[in-house]
Amino acid sequence: MVSLVLVDVLLQLISAVAVNIGEPFTDDLYWPALPQAVAATCIGVVRERCDESVLRSRTLVGRAFIYVMILGVNSVIFAVARFGKHRSVFVRDRRAGQSRFAYFLAAVVWDLVHIVRIGGVYLGIVYLIASPRGGFGWWLAAYLLTIFAASGLAYVVSLLVRYSRGATAVAVIAIVCASVTSGTTPSLDVVDGWGPLQLFWYLSHARWAVELFTILPVQQAANSARMAIAVDAAGFDLDNRATDLAVLAALGVAWRILAYMVMRWNDYNDARASRQSKKLH
Repeated sequence: MVSLVLVDVLLQLISAVAVNIGEPFTDDLYWPALPQAVAATCIGVVRERCDESVLRSRTLVGRAFIYVMILGVNSVIFAVARFGKHRSVFVRDRRAGQSRFAYFLAAVVWDLVHIVRIGGVYLGIVYLIASPRGGFGWWLAAYLLTIFAASGLAYVVSLLVRYSRGATAVAVIAIVCASVTSGTTPSLDVVDGWGPLQLFWYLSHARWAVELFTILPVQQAANSARMAIAVDAAGFDLDNRATDLAVLAALGVAWRILAYMVMRWNDYNDARASRQSKKLH
């Protein structure tokens, strides 16, 4: 019952975001800039829409951040419920001699079906309500790979935290913490000066997903000069569309490989504890 309520809340949030997703990308932001002499007469509230000055990057990136946050939270709730809670079946079958790798591979492939289903439902809501700029295929790939990357993190958490409710809470907290690396605050141009610390940003799905959701509408617009300035000010690259998708896919695979290693480690510890228990008795 609680899971159904959470899913309903997340769907409502997606709908609310979809209604407003076009706001920072309205047509007037793509009009050619006014001559400097004319733009100088605009009042401060609308001046950034008159000249070539940088638009508020927080407004530009904010809705992409909310998108990625909602998709991430829902992904980990689903992944823990699917993968973590079903480990009891694996433990039973493992004692009967089932291959660990066969079980893990089957679970991953079956979850891919559900990832496509979830991504399709969310994208359907967005397209019906907002009709965002950008090709449908690119948006679908962005949704699916964001869910794929975030759910991989939940695989690892569900194996490290044995109690399922605790695993759900830890996974959600991990997604919220990952949002710090989305490139909103601090922006990526600031992070680039932090030396080795920027590695946390490059290993986070939020950094690549937020960039992807930000540049998709801008890249497909006919007149996007001023929006391109705002994207650059946020530290994003308009040409990173394919790179973002590739990194999200790589992160999803990497998390799953790590999850399999954790599963092997758990099995080894469980077997050792069982042998020690038998010796004591």
